[in-house]
Amino acid sequence: MASNAHRHRRLDPVGPTAVMLLLLPVWLAAVTADIDAAAHYTNQFAVRVASVGGDHGQQADRVARKHGFLNRGQIGSLNEFYLFEHQHVHKRSIYVDEKYHSRLKLDPQVI
Repeated sequence: MASNAHRHRRLDPVGPTAVMLLLLPVWLAAVTADIDAAAHYTNQFAVRVASVGGDHGQQADRVARKHGFLNRGQIGSLNEFYLFEHQHVHKRSIYVDEKYHSRLKLDPQVI
């Protein structure tokens, strides 16, 4: 009868390099998830404009021009909300451009 010893060999412990190679995909997935979760900013701003004399649209146009924005129009059925776009702000960025945001926040016609 032949011995079964050759069939049931014990595996040697896994070395540190092998462990690192096994954990690399897990680490890469975690890093990628953090990057994907980062905020993204655009050159478009949703702005609520107070009406003067009941005409939100004309007031929105004035506010947009005053700060160098283009008024892209009312946002859906929201009466006081308009989409402003600025040509000097990157279309997509991971950094907020506080300069233009601050100017809008300080305008008395922006609610």
